[in-house]
Amino acid sequence: MKSTIKIFGVIVFVFAMAFTMSTCGDPDGTHTHNYGSWITKTAASCTAKEVQERTCSCGDEQTQEVGEPLGHDWKIKTATATCTTAGDVTFACDREGCYEEYGDVVDQLGHAFSTIPATCTSASIPGTCTRDGCNELNPEEVVLALGHSFIETIPSTCTNSNIPGICARAGCDEIDAAVPALGHDFKWLVTNTTYPATSTQSCSRCDAPAIDTPRVTQIGDTGPAGGIIFYVKPEGFALYTGSSSSDFSNEIRYYLEVASANESIGAEWGAYGLNIPGTSTQFNLYEIGFGRRNTQIIINYLNNMLPPETGSAAQLCADKDDLDGTDWDWFLPSFGELYILNENKDEVNNAGGDLTGDYWYWSSTQFGPTMSYCLNFGTDEFLYTYKDYLLRVRPIRAF
Repeated sequence: MKSTIKIFGVIVFVFAMAFTMSTCGDPDGTHTHNYGSWITKTAASCTAKEVQERTCSCGDEQTQEVGEPLGHDWKIKTATATCTTAGDVTFACDREGCYEEYGDVVDQLGHAFSTIPATCTSASIPGTCTRDGCNELNPEEVVLALGHSFIETIPSTCTNSNIPGICARAGCDEIDAAVPALGHDFKWLVTNTTYPATSTQSCSRCDAPAIDTPRVTQIGDTGPAGGIIFYVKPEGFALYTGSSSSDFSNEIRYYLEVASANESIGAEWGAYGLNIPGTSTQFNLYEIGFGRRNTQIIINYLNNMLPPETGSAAQLCADKDDLDGTDWDWFLPSFGELYILNENKDEVNNAGGDLTGDYWYWSSTQFGPTMSYCLNFGTDEFLYTYKDYLLRVRPIRAF
């Protein structure tokens, strides 16, 4: 009986102790675990996930796995293969604490060039191959400095300076340069084309109102088609408008206007080896008024060829696009008209016409089956040259 009581007492003692431990010492057994933050117990490896743990104030612990294994970071350990030849390669994992390796047979490795890319201010540096035993130079062409790519820059106006933006290229925080207000660019614009024409001054950038009263149109003024006036003849001149060698129809005009930019920097005169009747000198080489007629005769002749010949200097002038869609009757100047343009090129250049440099320009005046007249505004020279040469083209018009 006493033995039975003793055993019963031991059981009660063990039960009490277990109860005490499970309740963290709470006499009423109502304890709720209060775990701390999860902390890394074992970092992720190539083949195992990260293991985290947290602990309650009572000493109870919990663990969990998070994320995914890192996977091996294979790097070449040894190789008989080279940049240009196949061979055996041993790959070893580069992660700390991992010693996994495997072998393989591979094609040539290819070069691993240490190229430094171009930046806003520096050209690229191609570099050499970084593999052991190879110092092959990168064959890529050097990329020139890219220049800044400023964003959100608000440009200067006539009355306000710009608001600089910042370069958008990665790694560059250059700020665009400050540009002061541009000031007005007043030009004289032909506003009445009836002879004597009158010009009114206004700003070419912002259309600010005129600051002076209208005046009689002069060389250097902006013409009605947006070109530059380069010839004025108060008594008028005959502009021949016919389209055949026998048609000498004409109208009286007083002004010649040249386009402010070239229509081409390299075009053929056309009809090489062929004589186009009516486009050679009519009265004298310096006669003006024949450019429009020459242009139309050339175009008609080339269009009737089999197959038609396109892209001639004359055709480019006749096809000149105008900002407002108006047909202003642009044409390739005759030699006489081109010569007058050269005489007054300084006024044209001052107005932004850019008749500078050692370049040859076509006239519409033919010298013979294989040659036509041309002129160089940079050297003041003129001659006749082969029709299939690529010369510059500058249209003109009359009004």
